[in-house]
Amino acid sequence: MPANPQRRCVGCGRTAAKGDLLRLVALGGELVSDPAGQRPGRGAYVHRDPACYRVAARRRAFSSALRTRVNVADEHPNAF
Repeated sequence: MPANPQRRCVGCGRTAAKGDLLRLVALGGELVSDPAGQRPGRGAYVHRDPACYRVAARRRAFSSALRTRVNVADEHPNAF
């Protein structure tokens, strides 16, 4: 029976299947989406709902989860 990895959304805090969340990584101090999950380094997961993204940005949850300072746009241009 294959495993179904779970991740926690940094916006709302709910746990969901990894495939249901969008992985974001820090690249050169900027927050970029990693839909294929292939970029190296830590990832922060957020629901594909723009409301979860806004909550995480307002709480500065991306910098905390990624353990580095990142510039976060009000609306992620290509995440959703």
